[in-house]
Order: sequence, then C-alpha cells, then structure tokens
Amino acid sequence: MNGYISAHDGINKLAFGGCIAGYKRSFILKAGSPGLATPDLFWGFLAALDDGYFVVSEPHHVHTDAANPDNNGFGGRMAYWGSKGDEATLAKLNELNRFQMFGHYYECAAGQQRLYPDAPIEARTTIANAMLGQAVGWYADRVKLHQMGIEPMSMNTCDLDGMNERKKLSANDKIWGPTV
Repeated sequence: MNGYISAHDGINKLAFGGCIAGYKRSFILKAGSPGLATPDLFWGFLAALDDGYFVVSEPHHVHTDAANPDNNGFGGRMAYWGSKGDEATLAKLNELNRFQMFGHYYECAAGQQRLYPDAPIEARTTIANAMLGQAVGWYADRVKLHQMGIEPMSMNTCDLDGMNERKKLSANDKIWGPTV
C-alpha cells in the first residue's frame, strides 16, 4: 500500500495509526487539536480529506505491546492482565478501550463535519461505521461488566484534559500535549 490513500482506506486498512507522519504546519493549524483522539489517526483522516495522505509502506520503527500493567498503551496492559488470567481487569480495560476508540472516531467525524462537510459519502460512511462498531462493542463490554458484577474502570486512567474544550490553534501554540 504505497501512494495516496483515501480516508475510507486509511480507516479500514489501519493506515493512519501507529505511523510516522509529517504534516504541513498550515494543515495542523487548520485542523486544530486532536482533542482526545490520537494525532496520527485524527490528522491522518483529515489530511486524506484535505490535500491528501501519502503512504510509504516501509517499516521505519517497531511497535511493540510490552506486557506491562503500567504500559501507556492498552495493548500492553491487556497483554499483561490477560497473561495473568485476571478476567475482571481485562474486561475493564476492554470496556475503557472501546470508549477511547469510539472517542477517536468521534473526533475524526467531528473534524470532518467542521472542515469538510461535503466529504465523499464513502469517507462519511466509513467513519460512521467505525463509530458504530466501537459503540456496539462498548455496549457489549459494559453488559459483560454488569453481568460479572464489576464496576467500570475510572476514565481518569486516560488523558481527558480538555475533553469539553477545543480551541483554535495559533502559530505559537504547543500542538500536542495536555495544555492544548
């Protein structure tokens, strides 16, 4: 998969996440803060709708899910608790992960509506389907927690700074971090 990729293919083929990307500063200022979404997914999706998103499919870094309870990534935390057989913690992490994934796609859809309201139907349908898929999984995971008699994990375990606040970036703003 080399060359320009559509927003549809970027979501369905997981081309936006976990990548090394470069964007024009003017695009970043236009798109704004990713909010709760990961920058690679948010900016990648919107870039594909803007001037384009070019993919070079060569491994330049290694992504590992180190099995560690303190890992920043959900994959590493899930691997750790799964290896310990701790179904309760694993169920909590799965539910919280669905919440975050839904949030990533929601932020992408909100950015698309704000910047590209006339985006191709294929892109709009893809992001809506991604949100729906995560919402259904989130519901199923929450039902599982209820059936197990387990309280969901606190959302304070993920970075929610600025959840209800999106500001327009200026040329002097820090582009990513808890102060944006």
